[in-house]
Amino acid sequence: KDRLNYLSNFINSKLAEKDINITNLNSMLLDELEKIISLQERFNYIHNFLEECFNIRYSENKVYLDGRINIMKHPEFKETDKLNYILSLIEEENILAATIRRYLGFRKTKIIIGKESKLKEMQNCSLVTSEYSIKGKPAGAIGILGPTRMDYPRMISIAEYISDKLSEILSEF
Repeated sequence: KDRLNYLSNFINSKLAEKDINITNLNSMLLDELEKIISLQERFNYIHNFLEECFNIRYSENKVYLDGRINIMKHPEFKETDKLNYILSLIEEENILAATIRRYLGFRKTKIIIGKESKLKEMQNCSLVTSEYSIKGKPAGAIGILGPTRMDYPRMISIAEYISDKLSEILSEF
């Protein structure tokens, strides 16, 4: 119903223009419909993403991990003890969430290198975090966990790009 009202108002506003013809009106209507459909698809995607992320209960400890297998490709983690530390950190989501949360609100982007974290599980790795927000209010953080010799400028750039885009998308709704 809202879409029909929107389209009705749009058509009326275009018909009020003096130089409008049916071909132009048809083209404008198709463009407006595509915009509405695109916005609806984006809204549905974001809604599903948020529903999955926060399980509608908005759990503040939720951590989403991807690329765990990549950590084993780094020579630093070839030793069993070091690999076990990092894997236990990844498996214990509450420890990782607490580590990320501890640094939220200080700066948009934070780099925690090895022993700075004070966690023995992180002594051989670094964490790059970048906060994202919803309408200017901090909502969470994107984090990249890797070896202490990671390409920091690249990881910072990736984390900031993702957090900026996420902030932009989440703030639209």
